[in-house]
Amino acid sequence: MNKYKYHQYANLFPLLEGEDYNNLKEDINKNGLLEPIYLYNDKIIDGRNRYRCCLDLNIKPNFKQYEGDPDKLLSFILSINLHRRHLSEGQRAIIAAKLANLDPGRPAASLTVSTDTISQSDAAAALDVSRVSVNRANRVLNRGSEGLVGLVESGKLGVLPASE
Repeated sequence: MNKYKYHQYANLFPLLEGEDYNNLKEDINKNGLLEPIYLYNDKIIDGRNRYRCCLDLNIKPNFKQYEGDPDKLLSFILSINLHRRHLSEGQRAIIAAKLANLDPGRPAASLTVSTDTISQSDAAAALDVSRVSVNRANRVLNRGSEGLVGLVESGKLGVLPASE
């Protein structure tokens, strides 16, 4: 089985861990993979957790190629994840801060692929959080502590206490 890498936009979202991951794996083991894993340019853009479960369970995953407009790839990934996952404000703020800090070639304010940067305000709007929350999340990211970032990404710690 091919080992697929994750697209940088998919990596904006935290991976499931612990009980949440085990529950998903148990469900896939019992019911099979019900949702396909989306690929774009041979990288996973949606379904990283499902893919990991399939690898753990030695189940052949179902893949679907993203055939939409490449300029709307980020919008697709944001939409599919924000409507499916129950992310806290802190988790969304961390994602928005990561989005505003992507390297050149990152999405522009319109959320299409561009060499322009996306502002914290536009990232905040896309993730439905305040700019203040994105500023706090950016402080957390800039501290460089993976443990602290991990706590916010997992929803175990809010972005406000983590930023102080």
